[in-house]
Amino acid sequence: MPSPNAVDIATSLIAEFEGFRAWPYPDTASPLYKRTKREPWGFVDPKKILSQLPAEFHELPARPITTGFGRTLGVNWATPETTKAAEMVRLREDVQKRYDYLRAHLVNATDDPQKWAAMVSLAYNIGDRAFLKSTVVKKLLRQDMQGAADAFLLFVNAGGQRMPGLVKRRERERDVFLGKVSP
Repeated sequence: MPSPNAVDIATSLIAEFEGFRAWPYPDTASPLYKRTKREPWGFVDPKKILSQLPAEFHELPARPITTGFGRTLGVNWATPETTKAAEMVRLREDVQKRYDYLRAHLVNATDDPQKWAAMVSLAYNIGDRAFLKSTVVKKLLRQDMQGAADAFLLFVNAGGQRMPGLVKRRERERDVFLGKVSP
């Protein structure tokens, strides 16, 4: 049975790459964000930003609207400002739930906490269903650990574009999965 430490490792990894923002902000791959990159999204009330934008910007897709450390569930423009401490609690709870969910679906996949941490981080970013259908899982279930690790690098695009931040994140997740770095 993997150590509960997998949840702590994953929480730390996710917090590092998601970063913290107290206010709701549009997805960075969304048309709204791309047209308003200079706005202080996530650092001020989004209603203030939106009120200053031309009307046609209000029609641009922004989903998923996000806050905290990448939290999207139930988040909209009216979501109130949050704190880093509150979001760390939410993140850890979400990571624990995601870890438990993935463990239930991948019972005998591995007992390595670092592998679990890397997989939970990827699932947090791409979604549990997408993760369970991924090449990472297919290779893992065949006990092809190198192939599974390399498959993390398939998830580096957002909005049809290669994102440098996702490349960096996937390389780190891959290295954690392989035990090449301390989490």
